Amino acid sequence: MSTDPLEAVLLKQLVFMAKPRRVLEIGMFVGYGAVAMLEGSPTAQVVSLEIDPYLKEWLRSCLSDAGCAELTQRHEVMLGPALESLPKLTGEFDMVFVDANKAEYKAYVEGILARGLLAAGGVIICDNILYNGYPYMHSHFDAQPARRNFGNAIREFNQWVSDHPQLEQVVLPVRDGISIIRRTADSPLARAETKLKADCAKESNDDKIHVPPPSTMACPTINEAVGVSAPAKAPDTSSYMGRFDGSQAKHASPAMAAMAGAAESRDANVCMLPTSTKWSVLSSRMEGLVAELSELVSNQDAYCVSQSRAEGKAMCAVREKMLSTPWADEWAQRRTMFSYGEEMSTDPLE
Repeated sequence: MSTDPLEAVLLKQLVFMAKPRRVLEIGMFVGYGAVAMLEGSPTAQVVSLEIDPYLKEWLRSCLSDAGCAELTQRHEVMLGPALESLPKLTGEFDMVFVDANKAEYKAYVEGILARGLLAAGGVIICDNILYNGYPYMHSHFDAQPARRNFGNAIREFNQWVSDHPQLEQVVLPVRDGISIIRRTADSPLARAETKLKADCAKESNDDKIHVPPPSTMACPTINEAVGVSAPAKAPDTSSYMGRFDGSQAKHASPAMAAMAGAAESRDANVCMLPTSTKWSVLSSRMEGLVAELSELVSNQDAYCVSQSRAEGKAMCAVREKMLSTPWADEWAQRRTMFSYGEEMSTDPLE
């Protein structure tokens, strides 16, 4: 699936900060994410695994036409199913970006770890970790039930990583969710403990320093570490006080409010009203909540993208060509392997 603009510039900044020598991308599509990572470092080599041969030539010609052909010298595209391409890889990668078949995420990470493809201190970044809410929402709320299997696979993958004794992950709600995974042995604390044990082993038996095992060492909470007291528990409120009139409504209509007059207390319990009135009032409040959530959530990504000024020349060229390519016609002519939908995805449901 095409990497979202906000996520792409995040990848670019991560590459800029981490300065990886080699990056592995599992699932390229049009290469927007790959180009973002190439722009993030003038020396990083990016290897992309992609199943559709059409997209390899599509990206090459795009970069050539945009005057950015030099990026192709640091970019290798391996064609074929990702699980078949992984065994063919050699060497180590300092960063891995996973954005392919959601049902195979666990197999990708297992293969990377088993084959020693992740360098010491390397990180794995996985896309679509929240997958439209399916991993944490009840199936009763599925807008597209056919997606449930992918959602279940992502939920199982997230839990597997969370429970893995050798892995550490952080899940972030960027776009459709990303997770940043690394080995616990690569953490500064683990390295410090290893070094301390090695130093202690060199001491003589008489001068040996006793170091308690990590499991017995006290680990302060974040608040304790920075000397901040836990915040006081917020007072319980009987109703939500929103920014829209509907969320505070006590009457189903202005006429009903006028009839009530000043005699009615402002704190009247909605549940004590007649059934028809009660549900009208609650519906009005719900309408206010929906309006607020829509205003807050729907504009968040757009605002973040508008304030993120990190898209380079090559990224811009790929995005513009992606939007102008007649994907339906390409599929009709059987040039592409899949029918890419409006969301630029290989997901046949889109």
